Amino acid sequence: VSVANILADWKMDHNTIIGGLLHDT
Repeated sequence: VSVANILADWKMDHNTIIGGLLHDT
């Protein structure tokens, strides 16, 4: 697993969490 893949996955997870919080608000 490359660092780029880790960062890409983290960014996706982060955006999903933020989107979920905004959706719940």
